[in-house]
Amino acid sequence: MQLNDSAHDITDDADFVIVGSGPAGATCARWLSAAGKSVIIVEEGAPPQPVIGEDALKTMTSLYRDAGAAASIGADPVPLLQGKCVGGGSYINCAIQIRFPEWVWHDWVKADKKWEKLLPFKELMEANDVLDKELHIAPHHPSYMAKMAALC
Repeated sequence: MQLNDSAHDITDDADFVIVGSGPAGATCARWLSAAGKSVIIVEEGAPPQPVIGEDALKTMTSLYRDAGAAASIGADPVPLLQGKCVGGGSYINCAIQIRFPEWVWHDWVKADKKWEKLLPFKELMEANDVLDKELHIAPHHPSYMAKMAALC
């Protein structure tokens, strides 16, 4: 159900409510619904509209949480680009997908051995392979990358 700027209360029942329609929310919704669960996805923004010719500020405020100005807190602040449109981060970052780095897994296991049993790296990669296949994830063709580089 999609309601934009609704002044009406919405009442519905579901087994799960997922906040955010980006890659994580969509993946959770997909697996839960495949398991026979009812799912509602709540998204802050509307479906993205083409923005060709629009000014950058309007685009940033309509597609990015905090107009893209959020940052992590810590010794080395990092910009946090969060989408606020249907598709979330996958829309604003051109659906870039990066496999979980093995070195990160090793760091987690080094810090706490429980991760070795809770999240075996082999099983994590097998799950990643399933997602790659289902979502048709593949490297971009070199000609596309050249076009993107020319825009930068």
